Amino acid sequence: MLYAEKTENAGITYKKQMNLHSDSTKVRIFFDSTLPFKKGGHNVAAIFKGGKEKTWNINKDLNWGNKYTKMYLTGAARIIETVTMLTLP
Repeated sequence: MLYAEKTENAGITYKKQMNLHSDSTKVRIFFDSTLPFKKGGHNVAAIFKGGKEKTWNINKDLNWGNKYTKMYLTGAARIIETVTMLTLP
C-alpha cells in the first residue's frame, strides 16, 4: 500500500515583480504525468501571496475509464497541463 505524505511549505517564489491588472488571473501550471496511484488522484494548491488559496485535482480523470481519451494521451505527452483562475490580493 502506498502512503502519500502531505508536503508542507513547498512553493515557488518569483524574485521579479509581476504587474497584473485585474481581480483574477488565469494561471497555467505544468506537472509531470503522474498517474493517480491514490484513490481520487492528487490535489494541488496555488496562491498569490496575500490572496486566497485555490485547490484542485490534477489527475483524477487519468483512469481506465478514460484510457483512450485522457490517460494514454497524457502518459505519451509525459505532462499534465492545468489551467485555473486565481484571485489577486
